[in-house]
Amino acid sequence: MNILYVLPIELATFSLKPIVGPNTLTIGEETKLQCIGTNCPSDVQVTWSVRGGSDGEIVLHQSGEDKATESLLSPYMVHSETEGNNHITTLTFTLDKHTGATFGCKFVGGGKVKEKHFHTKTIQVKPKVPEPINITFQGSHNLDLTLKLQRFYPKDIRIKWGCREGTQQPAREEWRENSDLTWDLTSVYSVPRDLFKDPAFRVRVTWKHGSLGGPQSREVSVADFPWRPQVEDMKLPQTLREKEEATLSCRIFGYYPDDLTVQWFRLEKGGKKESPLDPETYRVSCSKSQEQGDKTFACETSVTFTPTVKSDNLAEFICRVGHPTQGVEKCSGQLHVYKSQGK
Repeated sequence: MNILYVLPIELATFSLKPIVGPNTLTIGEETKLQCIGTNCPSDVQVTWSVRGGSDGEIVLHQSGEDKATESLLSPYMVHSETEGNNHITTLTFTLDKHTGATFGCKFVGGGKVKEKHFHTKTIQVKPKVPEPINITFQGSHNLDLTLKLQRFYPKDIRIKWGCREGTQQPAREEWRENSDLTWDLTSVYSVPRDLFKDPAFRVRVTWKHGSLGGPQSREVSVADFPWRPQVEDMKLPQTLREKEEATLSCRIFGYYPDDLTVQWFRLEKGGKKESPLDPETYRVSCSKSQEQGDKTFACETSVTFTPTVKSDNLAEFICRVGHPTQGVEKCSGQLHVYKSQGK
């Protein structure tokens, strides 16, 4: 005959289960550690503490001194609850450094002390991308694309650059270790400039790190180039006189690639709708783009016509520039056309 003996509740063993927490802790993300005491005495008190590096033990929370949902150090929060004689305590915090730490949970009651520890063996820091991919001229034929990844840990990270035009030169990498043991990585990839003449051409960079849920990536196309056209204020004759030929002109500069469209429009006095210029009346010209010392381009555009008071007084002219990076325009403002002298 099998006999089952059941211990009275008052004789059941007071014990702690191991602290439960994530296998990997990520800096900047919320972390929860939970410890459960079973068959706890009625006078049990709980203390959470942390020890790391050269620091001594720091007490984070002691039950009975603060409310169960508060902490002695503001970055740490404690929540406690009971289920019968079991006491469940949860420490919530966000790591702000990754040099390693050991968390302790101590239960004191009935003249006994029980304690468990949680060692943060694997800690990660997500790489930060402080700015968009930087694009610069490299020599006479290439562009350098530069990606900066900062303050990540551990060092192990994979970066892959690629485009549809086969394999280019391997990326150049520059590493730097920070005082907090995190890492910075600058990756530079060279691409022939001419490939970007196709507006659909893309370069993609992908990076993988253990702190990330999956690969992260960025793309670069001609639309991302920093060399966007700028237009100087429109040059006008000092005085516009009826039936005397006049020229309005604009200088366009600072753009790359050399893929520019220029259109001129006219806005009637008091009008709201612009209209293209009649080529029979208005002669539009645009000079060939010239490469500048900084490898960008510049050109001049103008419209020449013979104004009349009836048609052109208080009218406005608009120079509109199109480019893969962005469009821009300049307006003449309202023109004042005067009758010719002696008439």
